Amino acid sequence: MPPGTGAMAAILGLDYEAVAKVCTTCSLPGEPLDLANLNAPNQIVISGSARAVERVGEMAREAGIKKFVPLPISVPCHSRLLSEAAELFGEDLAKIDFQPCLIPVVSNYDPSRLHSPDNSRELLRRQIVSPVRWQETVERMTALGVTTVVEIGPRRVLAGLIKNIDRQMRLLYVGDGESLLKTAASLQSR
Repeated sequence: MPPGTGAMAAILGLDYEAVAKVCTTCSLPGEPLDLANLNAPNQIVISGSARAVERVGEMAREAGIKKFVPLPISVPCHSRLLSEAAELFGEDLAKIDFQPCLIPVVSNYDPSRLHSPDNSRELLRRQIVSPVRWQETVERMTALGVTTVVEIGPRRVLAGLIKNIDRQMRLLYVGDGESLLKTAASLQSR
């Protein structure tokens, strides 16, 4: 896929089935569109051909989309357009000797499965071309007894999504040295 021909956009206000229908409607031969991130109730990200994403934006109002937000990215993450990358990644993963996880690691590709030496290669490879099932991932973590999540990154994105899924989850954030110290102190005081 040539650089710059992919796109992603967030859709707010429609459920999974409605967004899947929009993707089917706006996909054309050579211009596919997929569900990329199932983030939270009524927040789904689409990914694929830039032209297909544009078509969704053009029909957003008539489709009942409350908010359509093009994302500043030209890589169609978690879409079938990255099939070749997934295959190459799979070849590299085949060379790695995976060890058992010391703590359970929930798969975003299939939250019902925990990573293991036997399935990590498949789960990681399939993640490249499959939707991130974040809402189900958070629900699975809750079912496993997780009560605190530490988000690490340049911005607080996941914490906002988690609040829409499980308001009981304790959310901490590390984005720089100061927030690292604050989070460490908060974790030690419990």
